[in-house]
Parts: sequence; structure tokens; C-alpha cells
Amino acid sequence: NSSFNVPTNKCVTGRGGRDVATDTSYQIAPVGSDKRSIQNDNDFFRCPDSKIMPLTNDAGALKSEIAGMDADGYTAGHLGIAWSYYMLSPNWNTLWQNPAHEAANYSTDVNKVAILMTDGIFNTAYDAVGNGDNDPFDSNASRTRSQDVSTQLCDNMKGSGITLYSIAFKAPASAQQTLRYCANADTSVTTFYYSADNEDQLKEAFEKIAKDITSLRLTQ
Repeated sequence: NSSFNVPTNKCVTGRGGRDVATDTSYQIAPVGSDKRSIQNDNDFFRCPDSKIMPLTNDAGALKSEIAGMDADGYTAGHLGIAWSYYMLSPNWNTLWQNPAHEAANYSTDVNKVAILMTDGIFNTAYDAVGNGDNDPFDSNASRTRSQDVSTQLCDNMKGSGITLYSIAFKAPASAQQTLRYCANADTSVTTFYYSADNEDQLKEAFEKIAKDITSLRLTQ
């Protein structure tokens, strides 16, 4: 692909090529890394310490992970969507090395659901965005790349049978547009896209989604 991919054991960015928006196993299509995020004198460009938390029903662990997060930086929205896809895909089960974190196979007997939420513009990308763009975190190329890959990912996730809910939390118009596109189409009984302007509305949206998912599980 056209990114500045280099080998690293420390962190990854986004993958490119024909599998940029698929759930093909990382063993077949490795996730990329980038020279701007390793061996760099600028701390801003170095690998973050954060790690992906795989699927778990440990509410305490999830809340602890969330509590340790800081609201800062730019938004690589497509990477968040991609990793929700990977975690729900059985093609990635070997990565977790723990059966408790593995995803079930795709089946009409299994409900796979992802909830996408952001408060920012999809404005950060590495693959297909070069150093010539000056700031890979917020350039026209980065914004276009992140938004385009996001919509491709959402199409493929829904094509795989994954149900998508999305919440735009104080999000600008461009982010709202992407999230609205990604969500399943609303029905007469179920809302899949929400816009929240404050904490109470955000909480209400999650509560409604949780109720929908629980209802879907019980009826099936």
C-alpha cells in the first residue's frame, strides 16, 4: 500500500490495501505501522501506551479502563470502527490468546452488535497520508481518508450481519453525517442513530440501546 509502513512490535496504525475495510485476519493482511509513530524525537508522534481491551463481560474491568482514559487528541474514527469489527470477527480470535475473549462465528443464531460514539471530526489517518501533508492528524487527506474508510467498514460490518448503533455526542456536522451513515436504518420501533448534546442525553441514548439489545436477545 501507499503508507510509510515499517515493522514494529510496539504499536500499529491502520492497514491499507484491499483489506483496508475488511475483517480479514491480521495473519493474512497485517495491520500497518508508521515511521511517524516510532523512533521519533517528538513525543506527540510516539506510540501511545493504550491497549485494545478485547470482548469481556467483566463490567468492573471495563469501567476501570474507561476511567483511565483522557479526553484529548485527534480522532481516528475509522480505527475505532475497524477494531470493533476485528473484536466481533472470529477471524481475529487467535490474537486474543484467551477463549474468553473470542468472538462467536457469524451465524443467524448470534447477535453481533457494535455501538459507535464520538464527539469529534474523523480527521486522523496514516495509511495513504504522507509526510508531505504536514500534519497527518488533521489535514484534508487525513479527513478524507478516515471518513471514506469508515463508511467502507460500516458497509462491510452490516454486510457481515453486525448491527450498528451510533451516537454523535456534541459532534460536528461531518461526524454526524458519518455516524448517521454507519448506523442501521431506523425502523418504526428501533432507533439506531442518536445525537446527544449533553451527558444526560448521552446516558439516555445508551440506556435505550441497551434496552433494544436486551429485547432483541429475549425475543430470539
